[in-house]
Amino acid sequence: MAKIIDDLFEFEITLSKDLEYGDIDYYMTFKWDGKHILNNNVLKRSFGPWSKLSEGVIWQDGEEEGYLIEVIKELLEDDTEKIWGDFFDDVTIHFEPLPYWIDYKKKSGILYLSDEFKEEQKQRKKKKKKMGKLPDDEYDIHLSVDFSQFEKRTGVGQKGLTFNFSATREDLEKFVEQLEIEYQNLK
Repeated sequence: MAKIIDDLFEFEITLSKDLEYGDIDYYMTFKWDGKHILNNNVLKRSFGPWSKLSEGVIWQDGEEEGYLIEVIKELLEDDTEKIWGDFFDDVTIHFEPLPYWIDYKKKSGILYLSDEFKEEQKQRKKKKKKMGKLPDDEYDIHLSVDFSQFEKRTGVGQKGLTFNFSATREDLEKFVEQLEIEYQNLK
């Protein structure tokens, strides 16, 4: 399994190979303080592959092997936002690199920044310029679960729940390593 943990929030993926079609299925859970956020009373469980899912698990099917890894590696390489999934997917993940400093001279809606914070930002900017990619570079992650994963819904409708959480570069690198192990275990 591959995990990203942000405070008490935990996002977990396990993989399975669809024997009929040969593509990769993703099984995802979301927990808060070790407890499932989504429960089977509201999740689709009445028929087909959904009826076999464990407590709190959602399912994203049919992907080429390694595509999620490619998306995250590209994100970490070029630090530009990336999206995994598309209009027809039950789950989409939007990765967004956060700026490593705040341009507080622009009218950004910020009312006040302490001198200490400004100095920290100045030092971070220098460090980033000198060293480039840093282990504590931050990324926002917006993971959307379409209502098609819920009981009494059919078809993807581009509406649903979104989980917003953060990870560092180091967290995402570990996540990729864990996903690569998951893929290897499928072979």
